[in-house]
Amino acid sequence: RSSANALSNNNQALGTAAASVSPATAAGHICLRLARQTDVASIQRCNVATLPENYNTGFYNNHIEKWPNLALVAEHIDDFYDEEEPNIVGYILGKVEDRVVPAPLDNNDNNNNDDNLLKEFYDMTGRRHVLVPTGHVTSLAVLHEYRRRGIAASLLNQLHFNLEHHKDRIRSVGLVVRKGNLAATNLYRSSKFNYRLDEVLNHYYADGEDAYFMKKVFAEDQKKELQRQHQQPSSDKNDSQWQLPRTIWHPPSIKTKRDSDDNTISLEEEEETQDVQVI
Repeated sequence: RSSANALSNNNQALGTAAASVSPATAAGHICLRLARQTDVASIQRCNVATLPENYNTGFYNNHIEKWPNLALVAEHIDDFYDEEEPNIVGYILGKVEDRVVPAPLDNNDNNNNDDNLLKEFYDMTGRRHVLVPTGHVTSLAVLHEYRRRGIAASLLNQLHFNLEHHKDRIRSVGLVVRKGNLAATNLYRSSKFNYRLDEVLNHYYADGEDAYFMKKVFAEDQKKELQRQHQQPSSDKNDSQWQLPRTIWHPPSIKTKRDSDDNTISLEEEEETQDVQVI
């Protein structure tokens, strides 16, 4: 009877550990990479399953073709089975668009001023404006069963890196998020990403819900990072963390522990740091 109880306890421990990983991610790993045209169907399914704002196939194809370095996916790769099509469990789409910004009033036409590299025009009052290339997060989603594994944060981090290294010298990035989506807004406003509320868009969505337009300025974050590192430039070793493709999540390893008192075996799951749930 004691042996049966020990076996029962062991099976319960196995079930608890497996449930914390979920059957969807119990095997394999999650890889972050650039999106391909062949991913569109899977990206679209991920979008429909998680977000009320949906797009047609042409929208995704155009995004990948026009901004190939700003379309990223998280793919669940099973170590034991070859799947016919990629299992996309999360994605992020970014783009670059020109935003009209009033030029500084004290501009002295210095040839070294970055504004001289931008498109400019004057309004009817004679005020000078410039078109500043600005990053924009179009859509970010992670399937429900794959959340709380840091996937959304990894996608957003990589997009920021790619924007900062874009040929148009992107200085800031913006996004629109539902006012009621507290998980997402908390992630964006966290110290990890430092988005700030820029504008409230009343009745922005088709169902009448308001939206927040949030903005992140890269230059400010770079300055803070340099100060934190005591003005020491980052090494090439640090840059290697942004290489694609790369693994961003493994299932937590399970290790056995034998109890010396009753000779039963229990399972312990190694602790994993998770980011907040998003979208």
